[in-house]
Amino acid sequence: LAKRIGATASVAEMQSTIGGGSLPGETIPSVGVAVQAPSADELLARIRRCGRHAVIGRIEADRVLLDLRTVHPDQDRRLGATLRFALAARR
Repeated sequence: LAKRIGATASVAEMQSTIGGGSLPGETIPSVGVAVQAPSADELLARIRRCGRHAVIGRIEADRVLLDLRTVHPDQDRRLGATLRFALAARR
C-alpha cells in the first residue's frame, strides 16, 4: 500500500488503541501507513473529504498515520486511491 501511494508514504509500526471505554489507554502493536506532508492536519482533512468511504487516521510527529489493523486487504486499493487523490489535491 505504501508503495502505491508514493515517496511520501512509508510502512510504520505503531500502537493501536483497543477497547475504548472497557480498556482505556490499552494498546496493542500494529502496523500501518505513515504519510509525510507539509501540513498533516490539512492532509488528514482532505483524506476525509476525498473518498466515498470513511478513512480515520491520526496525526503524530507531523505525519498522518493510518492504522491498518481493521482494514481488510481487499480495501487496500480503495484506500490507496483515496490517499493518492488527497495528496494530488494539494498541488
